[in-house]
Parts: sequence; C-alpha cells; structure tokens
Amino acid sequence: MSSLNITQYRLVENANVKPHYVYVVEILYYGKKHLVEKRYSAFHSLHRELRTNFQTPVFPPKRVRNTQPKILEQRRLGLERYLQQMLRSSATRKKILTFFGLNPSQENDSITVEDLSEEEIDDDDKSVNHTHIFKYNQDPYLAIEDFNNGFSKPLGVIKHLMAQDMHLTKVQLGWMDTAMLLPYAVLQVVFGPVGDQLGPRKTVGICLFITGLSLLTFSSWDNYYMLLVLLFISGAGQAPCWPACCKCLSAWFPDDALNTAFGVMSTSAFGGSIIASASAVYLQKMYGWRYVYFMPSFLVLFLSICAWLFMRLPSELRITIPGKEDKTKKAQHASQSLFELWRIPSVSEMATAMMCLKLVRYSMYLWLPIYLSQSLNYSPDQAGLFSVIFDVGAVIGSTILGYIVDKYWPRHPLVPILMSGFVGIVSFVFFTWTARWGMSYNMIFMVAAGAGVCAPDALLGGSVSMSIGEADGRNAGASVTGLINGFGSLGAVVEGPLVGLITEWFGWNAMFLLIIVLSTFGSMCVFKAIMIQKKQMRSRQSLLDVDI
Repeated sequence: MSSLNITQYRLVENANVKPHYVYVVEILYYGKKHLVEKRYSAFHSLHRELRTNFQTPVFPPKRVRNTQPKILEQRRLGLERYLQQMLRSSATRKKILTFFGLNPSQENDSITVEDLSEEEIDDDDKSVNHTHIFKYNQDPYLAIEDFNNGFSKPLGVIKHLMAQDMHLTKVQLGWMDTAMLLPYAVLQVVFGPVGDQLGPRKTVGICLFITGLSLLTFSSWDNYYMLLVLLFISGAGQAPCWPACCKCLSAWFPDDALNTAFGVMSTSAFGGSIIASASAVYLQKMYGWRYVYFMPSFLVLFLSICAWLFMRLPSELRITIPGKEDKTKKAQHASQSLFELWRIPSVSEMATAMMCLKLVRYSMYLWLPIYLSQSLNYSPDQAGLFSVIFDVGAVIGSTILGYIVDKYWPRHPLVPILMSGFVGIVSFVFFTWTARWGMSYNMIFMVAAGAGVCAPDALLGGSVSMSIGEADGRNAGASVTGLINGFGSLGAVVEGPLVGLITEWFGWNAMFLLIIVLSTFGSMCVFKAIMIQKKQMRSRQSLLDVDI
C-alpha cells in the first residue's frame, strides 16, 4: 500500500534564512508518488511528540559535529530507518502520514477487490460486489519489528547505534568489548600491588582520573581504532581500583564484621548496574549514543578528586581499629612476584573458582534476555524484568552471605561460599526443568540463582582474598585481591565468543548445561581450597602443641 524512502538531501542557501539542509522524502501511497522536503528540526519535533505517547525506535542525534558527506549520509540512513519503522507501526502510521500532508482516511484495514491490481484479477471478477471476507487489524510481521526496536539493554542499544553510525560489523563490536575487558582483567593482576605500594587514596584517585578523561573524549572521535584505544585506557584505569578499595575497606572494619561489610559493598556493583542502565537509556534517548559516556565522565572525575582528598587509611589518621593493632605492627612492605602470590596456599583454587563464577554471571547478564525471548516467547518488558530480577537476587544474596559468614563461620568463610555455590547449581537445574511452567517459577529460581552465583563474588575477590594477602604480615592484600579478581575477570573476556559458539552449534539447552558444569567445577575448586586451609590449620595447631 505504501513505502517511504529518503532519496537525497540538499543544502538550502537563502538570504532570508540561515543555510540549512533539507531531506527529500519520497512516499508511494496508494499508487501515487509524493515528494516532500523537510528540515531535520521538523523530524526531531515529530519524534519528541511521538515518544511521549508511543514506543519509538532510536532517533539519530539532532546535532552533528560537522557537515561532511559521510556524517550527513549516516544521518540520512538513520532517519530513513526511523520513518520506515514508524510508518509500519499501526500505532503511529496515521501520525506519519499526517506529518507528510497525506490523508490517513484512505487507510482501510480491509482487503477488497479495489485494492487488487488489474493484473491480479480478470475483467469478469471486477463485477463482484459481495462483502469482503479478508480483514487484517494488524500486520502479522509488525510484532517482530516492534520487538526488535523495544527489546534491548542499554549496551545493546549503544552498540546498535554505533554499528549504524560507523558501519561496524558484529566482529568489530565484539572487539570493543574485548578492548575494555581484557586490560581490566590482565592489568588488575599486574597492577594489583599498586594499591599496596601507593595506598588506596592515590591509587583510586589517579586511576579514576584517567578513566574519566578517556570517557570524556570518547564522543569526539569517529576513528574506530581510536575508540579501541580509549576503551583500552578506560579498562586499564579501572583495573587497580577494586583491589585498592578492598584494602581501604578491610582496614576500616574489624575482622568480625569484615565479611558483612564486603557483602554490603558488593551490592553497589549490582545495584549500580541497574542505575547505570536506566541512565544510559535516558541519555541515549535524549542526546544520542555519543553522550552516554560524556556526562557520567564528569561524575567519575569528581569522584577521583573525592578519593584523593578523603580516602585515607586509619593509620594515616592515627586511628586504631579493634583487632588490627598487631597486624599493623607486623606488616611487611616487601613486594612479591605474581608467581609467589600464586603459590600462596588456596590462591590458585580461589582464582579458578572466581573465573568460573564470572563466566556464569556475565553469561546470564548478556544472554538470558535473548533466551527468554527466543526460547520462551517472553515479551520485551518481561525479558527486561528478568535482568533486574537476577541483580535483585545478587543484592540479597551478597548481604545475607556476608552476615552468615561473620555470624556463624568466621574462621571458615569458604564453607558458606561453597553452600552458596550449591544453591546456584540447584537453582539453574530447576530453572532448566521448569522453564516452560510459567513466569512465577522462573522468577523464583532466577532470584535464587542470582543469589547463589553472585554472592560469593565479593567474598572470594574481597574479604577472603584480603585476609589471605594480609596474613602472616605479608601486606599483600591488594596484590592477592587483584590477582584473584583479575584472573576471574578472564571469564568475562571469553564468555561472549564461548557462549555464542555453543548456542549457535548446540542450542540454548547447551548454554545452561555449560553454566551448570562451570558452577560445579568452581564449587569443586572452593572445596579444594577448604581442604587446603584445614590442613594448614592442623599443621599450625600441631606446631603449637609441640611448643607447649
């Protein structure tokens, strides 16, 4: 019945108005071709009107940095896709037709004899005057298109826009993930000792400042390789921050409340992801994908100043924390190599377990919504809700696990961590079995899975690793934490291609089988670490008995 294309754009130079570009829109409507010229500001006003009442696809940014042909062509393509999608939608079709000065009353949901071309009917059939028997209230393919527009997490939306604006392939988008995650994982292992040598205040302040600068300039580049460099710098700048924060937090809390403190602090990562997602969606919708990182970069720079000014250790303020006196006096400042840190008992086991947990966690973050939509036929809103539910389980599990460790297992923190991993394994098994039973069952097991998988993260890569690094006067808490957490982050690096390959070859059930196997293997590593620590405790006890 109708089609729409933007055939060209041209520069209008008139003495009465400021030079501007207009876009020539060609509309084929009921056999007639219409040519309409509109300024970009008119399309932007239409978008602002539509988005208040309807779900709209992504609109190309109104402002551009220059008027190079490549930039204008990208804008033309993006605007053409936007108008075509809105014209196909039954909810906004009449608005689009009215905007271009066409009469929407010609629209008829019925298919009658008059709608058919002369080549499709015989002359004798033109006299047929019976009532129409075919009626379509909605295009059967429209739901698929609306789903593709509405269902997306903020990162996916940004990537989609970047691919359109810069003509990037999926492989290139995948390398952008690697550009940030790989230096974060590797350099956290290498630069973890920085937090021990410079102290948390200088480490976090400098690293956040570097990260903020890289994000601040991200929106001003069109070169793909320059964006990779900036993402690399951002990932490298963030790498030493977590170990340094763990060192600062462990210094301010006594040992009997340390796990609870880390459990509460870890909720910031899961709750922060919810806030960051909402902020990214808003910024992208209002200003375009390039400004998603621009405004938060000022917040990062502000936090870097706050960290430099206020993130001090108790020893720097001459404050004594109960239970920390002897450890402060015995602290040694000799640095240790990565090989020496790896050989500390139970460190390698905990690092391997952390890698399995992170691989599982990021698989759920990035692939669960797609599974729900493609395999279980969830709507976009329902699939998006489940992403939040997994984070809610993580927040609940982290808080409860930290409290349980301090309350009941202060000397053996790995035991409740092993129990939490078992809860995650059982939850994934039941989620797979009951996937088609309905949303209620899925929600229950997804909350339990989020709690079981995400809760051990903060303890293995936080309080437990800090305790091992600071034990026996090593003063290597940040180094060990960086090693365990950085090695674990390698799981996030390999997650994308690994899960994508498995689901492509063997289907979605294979993904959950992989998750269950990895969770089981991680739990086995934690169990081995428990046995090592128990053996150490027996050896120490035997030495004490001999001395007595």
